[in-house]
Amino acid sequence: MAGISIENATQNDTWSVLKMIAKEKLNPIALNMNNFVVAKEQTHGHVVGAGQIKSIGRVGDRDAFELSSIVVDDAYRGQGIGKSIVRQILDAKAPADVEIFLLTVEDREGFYTPFGFQKTSDAPILLSLEKLIGSVVARIVANQGLIVMVLSTGKDDDVHK
Repeated sequence: MAGISIENATQNDTWSVLKMIAKEKLNPIALNMNNFVVAKEQTHGHVVGAGQIKSIGRVGDRDAFELSSIVVDDAYRGQGIGKSIVRQILDAKAPADVEIFLLTVEDREGFYTPFGFQKTSDAPILLSLEKLIGSVVARIVANQGLIVMVLSTGKDDDVHK
């Protein structure tokens, strides 16, 4: 991953992130650059990857967040950039003592399990609704179903292990 930096997104990164999300046919709703980190090619400063974490309310007595919009430019895949984006989000942006959910295609489950995410059928209502609607698109575009995964963090847990 030489020559790539992972940093908080700025408003100047908005257009690059939007183009990447559109190209990958990811959900474009609720994008807020304050919630994003980006991977930048250091020589020219081009955004080559992005991801965000956003609040989605509460699950029981805990705050719930969604890890979403994880994307890496085709030309930069296979270099650990996506993993570095997720790691940075969990290390720097994820609050303690929360439930962190994500929605992904079935074949990406193995990407998220090393971070501690587990497949769940117990998702917040809005994420369940997004899964239901998105499943149609995922079947058409990727010929796969969608799954919901969750990472539970404790007050003193290190979600970064």
